[in-house]
Amino acid sequence: MRRLLLSLVILSGLTPVLAQLSYRGEIEFTSEMTLSVDFPAQPAWTLAAHLEADYTLSELSFRLMLDPSLRLSPDNEVASEVGLTEAYLLYSQGVVDISAGLERLPLEYARLSLPFSIEKIDSRGIRSGVPGLRLSWFPGDWRLLATAFYQDERVTPLLSVRRGFEGFELEAFVLYQDQLIAGLGGSGLIGDIIIYGEAWLFTDPLQGRGALGLSGFIEDALWTVEGAYAPTPFNAKAAFPQLAAQLNLPQNDEINWTFGAGAGFPDSGTVGQANISFNRFVDERDVTLGLAGQFSSSSTIWRAQLNVKGYF
Repeated sequence: MRRLLLSLVILSGLTPVLAQLSYRGEIEFTSEMTLSVDFPAQPAWTLAAHLEADYTLSELSFRLMLDPSLRLSPDNEVASEVGLTEAYLLYSQGVVDISAGLERLPLEYARLSLPFSIEKIDSRGIRSGVPGLRLSWFPGDWRLLATAFYQDERVTPLLSVRRGFEGFELEAFVLYQDQLIAGLGGSGLIGDIIIYGEAWLFTDPLQGRGALGLSGFIEDALWTVEGAYAPTPFNAKAAFPQLAAQLNLPQNDEINWTFGAGAGFPDSGTVGQANISFNRFVDERDVTLGLAGQFSSSSTIWRAQLNVKGYF
C-alpha cells in the first residue's frame, strides 16, 4: 500500500498537461430504528461518505475508492470505519491490463443472493477489494483473467475465462483456497427476458452452490425473480435454499419505489423478509424512506430508515 501511495505522489509531480485527475463523491446521513417485541426500540445514526478518484497518465492510472463511516449505536457507542475499498495501479496497453494493489474482484452473476464471493462485506453491506496482482487479456470476444490475491494469511491463485456471444456471455472460474473451487456463470437474452445464473463446486467437503434468475421490464417497471442455494452475505459457511423477488417501479423522473420479498429454508426453520422503499431525487439530493421486516418462528424484527444523500 505504501508503494501505491508513493507512486501516486510521484505521478502528481509529473507534467500536468499529460495527466488527468477525476473524482466524484457522496455524503450521506442515515437515521435508523429497529423494533421488536423481544427488545426495546433501538435507534442508530450513521454518517458516511463515498469517494472515487482516478489519476491517469497515458497508459498508467491510479484508482482510489473510500467508504468511511461513523456510526452511533443504541448503547451510545461510536464505531468508525476507514472504508478503504480500492487502491491500485493499472497499466493498460492495447488488449492487456496489469494491475497491482487493493482491487474489487466480483465473481457473481446473481442479483438478489450471493452464492460465493472472495470480497469482504462490512456491517453496511459495503464490499472491499482484495490485495493482489491481476493480468487481463482481451483477445476479441474473450477475456482471460489471471490473478493472485492475499487473504486470510494465504495467497490464492484465480483464473477465469469469459466469452461474449451475440446476446449472452459465459464465464468459467477456478481457484484454490484451501480447496479447489470451480464456477460457471453467465447471462443472456431470451426474447425480452434476461436469464442469468451461476454454479459453484467445492471439493472439501464436496458441495455445490448456485443461483438462477429472470429479469425484465413491464413498461418502466423492472422485475427480478431468483432462486438460489447460497449462504447469507454475513455468514459465508451455511448455505440453504432461497427464493427472492424485487420490483423497481419509477413513478416519474424524481420518484422511485422498490418492493422486495424473500424466503429462506435453513435447517433451523423457514425465515422470510420483506421491504419497501421510497426514493426521491431533488436538488442534487437523494432522500430515501425504507421499511424492512425479518420474520422467523422465534422473532419478528422491523427496521425503519431515513437516508439523505448528497453528491459532489
